[in-house]
Amino acid sequence: MGFATIEILAFASARHSLGSIPGFWFHRMNHNDREHLFNATRPFAHISAHMPFHDLHLFAFNEDVRNFTIDQIKKGMDGLAFLKGEMAVVHVGALGNQLSYKEVWGQMLETFRSLGDYAAARNLKVGLETMWPESIQEYTDLMFEINHPNVGATIDTGHIRSCTDINLPPERRDSAEGRQRYNDVLMKIVDTLGKKVLHYHLDDVRSSDWREHRALGTGIVDFPRLAETLKRNQFAGLLIFELEEPDRINTLKSSATLMKQLM
Repeated sequence: MGFATIEILAFASARHSLGSIPGFWFHRMNHNDREHLFNATRPFAHISAHMPFHDLHLFAFNEDVRNFTIDQIKKGMDGLAFLKGEMAVVHVGALGNQLSYKEVWGQMLETFRSLGDYAAARNLKVGLETMWPESIQEYTDLMFEINHPNVGATIDTGHIRSCTDINLPPERRDSAEGRQRYNDVLMKIVDTLGKKVLHYHLDDVRSSDWREHRALGTGIVDFPRLAETLKRNQFAGLLIFELEEPDRINTLKSSATLMKQLM
């Protein structure tokens, strides 16, 4: 289809509303399977991968769970490095046991700096995806305080819906006010982080229920405004379409057409 970049799940057996999503467990693959995957991805100039997050908790109360999660992410990075990829997307994750992010702040900084070192040794970068922490202040503070050259932000244009700074009840979201607040929060995150933004997941948000991963141009995300911000900030990373639409091919085509026109 003419795409220069592909993002793959560095884990298998994931599902969403359309069914199974392709992925791979690198550490479980034999030599032939690894070579097959390597050769199949050679047409792409750039490769990114989403690290495991299902059933995992980076900052669980149980230390064994934390260590297992870190190990799974590192194995995912090994797989991405084998494919000569460049960007590992990581979820910070929600906190259980009634913890707050401030209570585990030091642990988060240590963990992501360590993952940054692991990534740097494999010529990778780590992008912490928007969704957690849920506030602009905590998310942007985390990016700056990690202060690691190989760790930055992955902005998912559909994940802003969970940001606490929007501060609107569900019944007021499907409105001009809701759309304005959504896009203002998205742009504030992007402009605050500047060069700390390393990577994008592009998807729209349905107006009626704020469901993400919709085709670009069909929802509330102000992509013309985002494109101007990308140009102003001289963004040079990867733009990934993360879509969950039944008509997969035409959705990709229309979304690509829109972004090319805007850029």
